Amino acid sequence: MRQRKGGLSKLRHSFLVSGFRLPPDCFAKLAVDCPALLTGGDVFGAGCVMLFFKGMGWTNKHIAQRIIGYYPQLLLLDRRRDIDPVLRLLERLECRGDNLRLLVWEYPRIFDKDYRRHVRKFQHLGVYGLSLRTAAAGDAGADDGGSAPYPWEGGPLPIELWEWF
Repeated sequence: MRQRKGGLSKLRHSFLVSGFRLPPDCFAKLAVDCPALLTGGDVFGAGCVMLFFKGMGWTNKHIAQRIIGYYPQLLLLDRRRDIDPVLRLLERLECRGDNLRLLVWEYPRIFDKDYRRHVRKFQHLGVYGLSLRTAAAGDAGADDGGSAPYPWEGGPLPIELWEWF
């Protein structure tokens, strides 16, 4: 019975690769680089993540080269639990449209668990439409019980202190 389940799982995942018209070697690449997707991963969730990137303007070739090639763990993410909160934060900070597409293209790891740290770095650098000015506006718009935008006095931390957090 176990062998049949493995065969069915392989069939579903090879369908994911062929259904999105990705090159045939993508299945082998996923098997080597992200076995968790093939053994216990959610094919539907991986498909939703791929559709998200397609909605951001990525082609099948981009997905095969960038996501499967370098960031296959992104296919293990849940769209609602892992991607949507990051998008809401970026939208609240006025990172939309072309800036958002560019950010996702140049830094797909923005959807890591420590995405807030990455966003703070981009704010200090003033890239992707993010700045400390938009951070204050975004924090003012967020209703979190009236707390200050920063848990410490004096505003954002200098760049040198980021590594401590």
